[in-house]
Amino acid sequence: MSKTRARKGLAVMAMALITGLAGASAAPVEAAVGTITEFADGTTPIGITNGPDNQLYIAEHTVNMIGKMAYDGSFPTPPFPVPTRGDGPFHITTGFDNNLWYTELLSGTVGRVTATGQVLRDITLTPSSGALDIRRGADGRSMWVTENFANQIAQIFPSGGRACGIDGGVNPGFCVVEYSVPTQDSGPGDITVGPDGNMWFAETNAGKIGRVNVGSGTISEFALPNRNSRPEGIVTGPDGNLWFTMHDSNKIGKMSRNGTLLAQYAGLTGAGPTNIIVGPDNALWFPEEFNPGPDPANLPPGNKIGRITTTGGLTEYTTPTANSRPVIITTGHDGNLWFTEVFADQVGRLSLR
Repeated sequence: MSKTRARKGLAVMAMALITGLAGASAAPVEAAVGTITEFADGTTPIGITNGPDNQLYIAEHTVNMIGKMAYDGSFPTPPFPVPTRGDGPFHITTGFDNNLWYTELLSGTVGRVTATGQVLRDITLTPSSGALDIRRGADGRSMWVTENFANQIAQIFPSGGRACGIDGGVNPGFCVVEYSVPTQDSGPGDITVGPDGNMWFAETNAGKIGRVNVGSGTISEFALPNRNSRPEGIVTGPDGNLWFTMHDSNKIGKMSRNGTLLAQYAGLTGAGPTNIIVGPDNALWFPEEFNPGPDPANLPPGNKIGRITTTGGLTEYTTPTANSRPVIITTGHDGNLWFTEVFADQVGRLSLR
């Protein structure tokens, strides 16, 4: 889902071209590797992750629940309700404590739930910060959160041993330290552990890629050629570079660990790539949500899952349901790719076997 612009909207509700720094060249076309199956799931599923018990966990945004799905598409338990009405769960991942951690976009907090459905105490960030993406740090003992509305990156870790920004009196057992992004209203999107062990994130509104030095908390920024490209998802690729989506320019970018833009890959026939992951086949996978345009109320759907190799080979797979708007993708324990279809209230599976 388009970070910031479409997030706020949701809150109220072949051949490829490689465009590198030196110009454009043709990319090889990859053969199809799987088929898509869809399963009904709750209302507005957004975040999805493989949990510690090897089940899928889904953040159901508008109904304020965390769903649990087996790999046959069934639900072993009823969804777990989020304690506070209107929190708007968004991204979800397994934390360093083997519980499920999820962001609550509308309240700007981080929620936690066990695999058995026990709801744990929320972790408080800056009020109304727009907690968006969440990832475990390279140290295995911290969680990192992008605060989309507050223009901050938050680090959460067990209390003791260092000073807290938001201390244990507010968040018993945890410390929260928040770092301001230098560019005003940059709209931090997805965040990932970089090849250097630091945290790298997309600055959706600013058209930049940011890096947090995990030792000092210093943030460096690297501008993209098109300020309006709206980078959203980011991940470290198997080649040791940073790969990221550019939602509004319909491209996939590649950046070195020193912040040099290495390439931009164009040619998507769907549009609006959102988050991005490394699949079990060592290719990069990303959902294509919708075509960007001047009228936010009438955006043609992308309705595809994209795959790109580290050499630029591009393939796209069309979702069976029209206007499904896939937004978040993950790898399941079954070795397949699973993704949420926010407008269709479904979860899709792309088989790699």
